[in-house]
Formats: sequence, structure tokens, C-alpha cells
Amino acid sequence: MKSIFPLKRQEPSTSQKTLSMNKFLLIFLLPFASLSQNDAEKAIHQTINQTLAIISGDKGEARDWATFRTLFTEKAQFHILQRNPKDTTKTIKIISIDVETFVANAGPNYEKNGFLETETDYVIHLFNKVAHVEQKYTAEQNGKQFEGVNYYQLVFDGEKWRITSLTWDEPDADHPMPEKL
Repeated sequence: MKSIFPLKRQEPSTSQKTLSMNKFLLIFLLPFASLSQNDAEKAIHQTINQTLAIISGDKGEARDWATFRTLFTEKAQFHILQRNPKDTTKTIKIISIDVETFVANAGPNYEKNGFLETETDYVIHLFNKVAHVEQKYTAEQNGKQFEGVNYYQLVFDGEKWRITSLTWDEPDADHPMPEKL
């Protein structure tokens, strides 16, 4: 039986095809994209936590400096802000060192005196293969307790997230510890 109204198949326009493809990508690939960001943030946080785990320990406890070195890029830098409490101009001296210099100086000190650093809060800012992490911490050494904020820059080198830069600062009378990062 022939229809009075024959149905003619109409090809979708280019814009309809594009819209359909975009819907497909949105529905099926978006969950994977968010998993990827979530996985990246987990890996970044794991790198930061591993850094703290290695530098922290009791008196006499050896640190795993070989693993510590693998968390950083070859040319990574530590930036230490030093204040002289007697300096009324509040001048800050910035000391920049590489990983080997940090290990050579901090290693014997941490093993001899102990050093414990604990994360209290963190925020990760991530774009593609670059990340910035703000991390509040409390620390203890020789019975003294202090707090501050670490600022990490990391890159994904195709295999893992590595730290390119670490700078930290402590609160002072003019700059109290932030409640929230």
C-alpha cells in the first residue's frame, strides 16, 4: 500500500550534525574529563603529602632523600623568606636554593633535631599541565611550634606531577595567618 504522504528522508544540516556531535561529547565524554581533573588533583595532593612525609620525622630518623629528589624537576627552586626581628624596616631577605642545597642543609638538621610538618588546609589551582598549590601547615622542631603557608608550583612532565618551585612564609604581626585559603 502506497502512502498518500510519502516520507522523504531529509539529511541533517551541517549545524545539526555539529550539534549532535557536541551533545554526544557532552553526554559521554564530560564525566571522563572531570575524572581526569580529579585524578590530576589527587596526584598533585599526593606529591605534596609525600614531600611533607619525607621531611617529617623524629630525632635520629633518617629521611628518604632519594625519593624526595624525584618529586622535583631538575632545576627546582626553594625560596626562603628570612626576616630579621631586630630590623625595624621589616626588610625581607629572599634566599633561593636548589634541591641539593636544601637536602644538604635541612637533612642533617631534621635528622639531628627532628621536624614535623602537618598540612591543615590546601587549595589546588589547576590548568592543563600546570598547578599552583597553597597549603597551610603547622610544624614543630625542638619543642617550638609554628605555622605558615607553603606555595608550590608543579608541572606534569608526561609521567607525573613534579614540583618546580616551593616558597613558604610565616605569619607576623602585620600579616596574621589566614583563616581560609
